[in-house]
Amino acid sequence: MSVTDVGLLHSRYVRLNDRFKSIWTYHQFASGIFKNFLEQPLPYTIDFRKIYDRMKAISETLNGAQMDHAAAEVAATDLALDRATTTLIAADQKIGPSLVRRFFERLKRQDDAIIQFLIKFYLYADAVEGDCRDKVDFLFTRIGEDFVSERGEYWSRDSLEFRERIIALVSVMRLGEAQEDEVIRLIRAIRSIRDEIQETRANLRQQKANLVQMTKDLDRGTVVISYGGRDYSRQRIREKLDRDFRSIKPESARVFLIEAGPRILVSFAESLSRKAVKQLEELGVHVRANT
Repeated sequence: MSVTDVGLLHSRYVRLNDRFKSIWTYHQFASGIFKNFLEQPLPYTIDFRKIYDRMKAISETLNGAQMDHAAAEVAATDLALDRATTTLIAADQKIGPSLVRRFFERLKRQDDAIIQFLIKFYLYADAVEGDCRDKVDFLFTRIGEDFVSERGEYWSRDSLEFRERIIALVSVMRLGEAQEDEVIRLIRAIRSIRDEIQETRANLRQQKANLVQMTKDLDRGTVVISYGGRDYSRQRIREKLDRDFRSIKPESARVFLIEAGPRILVSFAESLSRKAVKQLEELGVHVRANT
């Protein structure tokens, strides 16, 4: 077995050990739920001592000459943990999200290590849908808070500390190998989203500039009318000025008609659009398209 293989085997064992702790923690949690809340006996039986003894035996052979045997034992123990996880997830269906909340509400002080191992249990099991997702969300919320003894209540943790904890927890999930074409599609999708965000930002900056200009124009007695496919005659413009802008003298006001598209009356022929613009300009209306 090469040095690289030995390193990989050690990493597998570390993960195996961490996974066992998460399963054991969940078992202790489930025991409390079934006893104190559901008042039922545990619906499963798992020989944790046997699994623990097997893992202890593996640790004694990792640095010796029996690496091949250790690798086989790691694989066998991994399967044993798979079976235990399946059993526990089946029992977990009887433990709704509300029971999880009630369990932790009864605790005067929470143990972050326990909560983190409970989260790991669900993540190792890839149980993150339905009620399991609600429970995981709640558990993440709990580790996002810290008990301040001086105040006697929970307060949100520092965002950087919380982010580091989340990264460490989510890293336990196994991600399948993606095909090259899937990676390419994902990269293109991300780039497309990035381009849309940049375009949206540019549009927002332009709209902000337009609003600033409109504010200045109004201060100078200029009225801006956003075109929405309706016909604004001179009389309607004057009526709008008299009604909405009483402090502005209609005879001295400048009027801008704003169209977001390439031209007004876009549903009609372009020649009609040009004639409409000409007539509006004769009325003293300034037409602004693509704005």
